Amino acid sequence: MKFSEREMVFLNSISDGPTPFGLTLHAPEEINREQYVAETVQSLQKKNVIGPDGKLSRLGVIPVRVFELYKNAGSHVLLNGLLLCETEDRRRICIAQDKDGYELFCMDAAAILVLLLKASPYMRRAQPKDVPPPVPRKLKEGEWERAADTFSKRNILAFRFEGRSPVEQKVFCWDDENGYEYDLAAEECTAVSPREMRLRLMKLLGISGGV
Repeated sequence: MKFSEREMVFLNSISDGPTPFGLTLHAPEEINREQYVAETVQSLQKKNVIGPDGKLSRLGVIPVRVFELYKNAGSHVLLNGLLLCETEDRRRICIAQDKDGYELFCMDAAAILVLLLKASPYMRRAQPKDVPPPVPRKLKEGEWERAADTFSKRNILAFRFEGRSPVEQKVFCWDDENGYEYDLAAEECTAVSPREMRLRLMKLLGISGGV
């Protein structure tokens, strides 16, 4: 479901939990507060999130509960512009932000992997024969900055956070022939095959099995 900035501020105010990870939600400082709240309630009523009585509708309970689960999750993942957290099953609670607001939704982890595969022709390639095992090497001075420019449109940023502290800070990049994993925390680069790149992103998404 799509929400504006002010609608997300409202949802944040009525849901339990800490400050939502990766989001900066606040009402403008210089506003007519009563008018701001009234207009926000009115827009949520148009979406059937709030009923005519001014209370959460049956539909409105769902995004509030989903947002609470996101806020209280112990770990989060950032994939390019997509924020997500795990649930008790394979679904992930996702938040995507654009100029028009926020999209709050649930998606199966396998479906997220499919989106990543669509974004990377390299990962869709067949596995070459006799691929040597991946071995990380230390980055040379300035190497990542040059790589970031070279692969500016062919990369997947993949960060994982535990308790809001980063535990993985990786960027997967590719060209027509080769794929790489840049570990920004360890300052390492690893050449990875299409299959190895898929497996590493599957691990990040909590998907078991081979590809």
